[in-house]
Amino acid sequence: VITARGSTSFLLQIALTEAGVLYFVIDDLQTKTQPSVLGVMSGQGGNGALPSNRWGTISVPTANVTVSKQIAGLTPDTGYMIWWVPADRWNNHPANPTLTAVRTYVSETTPPRFTTGYPTVMAGWSRGFTVSFSLNEAGTAYFVLVPWVQHIGVDYSTLGVLQ
Repeated sequence: VITARGSTSFLLQIALTEAGVLYFVIDDLQTKTQPSVLGVMSGQGGNGALPSNRWGTISVPTANVTVSKQIAGLTPDTGYMIWWVPADRWNNHPANPTLTAVRTYVSETTPPRFTTGYPTVMAGWSRGFTVSFSLNEAGTAYFVLVPWVQHIGVDYSTLGVLQ
């Protein structure tokens, strides 16, 4: 499983059905040649040697327990192919490596802003209304609808809530 993806890194997480080791190589997405099982186990990608941050092993000391390895030093906004080969303590392994594709995020740290005049609330009907959002870049806008309950002593008008 790939988690915690960033612009130059991600986290590999694995659990095996028995104790063993997971071998992996991280190839460029453009590499058209699948590495062999022995290639993956020796740190070779489809086109040969890879940088040291793009291959390795993850020891799995106990069956069905998730272990992790942080992979860093990658290029932002780039696709990669991860070839996996699990092996048990007797070095039994599958005939072919398994492929998982991953892409690092764009290294962009400026948050989106609302376009001038937004967000807006259009008068609705007795059971609803329309909220409109417009951002200056692709993204997602979230909002929370809080009922107006003045009797609990909270003045929601000071919270910047759309009214």
